[in-house]
This record gives sequence, structure tokens and C-alpha cells, in this order.
Amino acid sequence: MRRLLVFSLAVGVALTSWSRVNHASAAQESPCSGSWLVHLNVAGRDVSEDDLLAFAADGSVTLYGPPVLPALPGEGEFPLSASTGLGVWEPMENGGCAFEIVRVLAGDDGVGVGTLDLRFTVVLDRSAGSLDGQFTYARATGFGQTAASGSGGISGTPIDGPLLWPTPESGTASSGG
Repeated sequence: MRRLLVFSLAVGVALTSWSRVNHASAAQESPCSGSWLVHLNVAGRDVSEDDLLAFAADGSVTLYGPPVLPALPGEGEFPLSASTGLGVWEPMENGGCAFEIVRVLAGDDGVGVGTLDLRFTVVLDRSAGSLDGQFTYARATGFGQTAASGSGGISGTPIDGPLLWPTPESGTASSGG
């Protein structure tokens, strides 16, 4: 009986470990993992916003963007300071990703004025080096009321891979001159 208990316990630990490794491996192999240079084009706004997206294998995503956001479309909107965006992602059946990111907003005096919630669906094609999709946004006041909402498009290129500019230390620099 004792041997059966020890064997069962060992099998249970092995299956649990395999499950964690398998889940981590599946997340790692997802097309969403990695880093991207993206361009957000908000409908009704003349300027695009350049950001960096970092999808982690654990399902988290970080958006690194400019510290001041251009004004959103609409009357009474003005530029706001914004934090780095944090969120979560998950793979979709079509080989793309769905993710949501939240940024904390402040006025020019540094006082918090609410949040910006961005929800994306994208298709990623690493072989073509492209990320394309759509997003919706909702800017909420500090009291949780929606102050502005809208949609836009996202496009991007991967930035995780070989160095863009070879260096002498990498052994791939050309010695032209």
C-alpha cells in the first residue's frame, strides 16, 4: 500500500510538472510572444502614435509609449500624460492574439485624471514581419465614468531577433571602408 501511495504521488508530481512545462511551452510558441514596434492610428486623429509592445510568455503584455498622448478626437479633449501600459494577452484560434492594456492618465499638473483602456485583436505573421489589427479604447474619468471612446487600427513589425546593426563584437560586421 505504501509503495502504491509513493508511486501515485510521484506520478501526480510528474504530471503536474509536465502540465506546467507544456502550458509554458505552448505560450512560448504562440505567435504573440515577442516584441514589436507598433503604430496606433486612432480614427479621427491626424497623428499616429508609435509604441513598443512586449508580449511575455506568461500571458502579460507591456506597452511602452510616449509619456504624453496627443489629444483624442472630440470636443474638449487635450493631450494627457500617460503611464506605461500593462495588460494581458491570449492566443486566438486564427493564429492571432487578443489583448487588453490599461494606462493611467494625468493632467499637465501631474494629478491623475483617469485611465485609458485599450482592447486589441491582431493577426501576426512573423514570416512577413507584420502585425495588423483593430482596437477600441475607452478613456475613463477618475470616477470610472466613460469620458471618450473610439476605435482605430494597429500595425507593426517585430523587433526581437538578430541585431539590426552589426557590431564588431557580434562577429558579423563588414569591414568595408
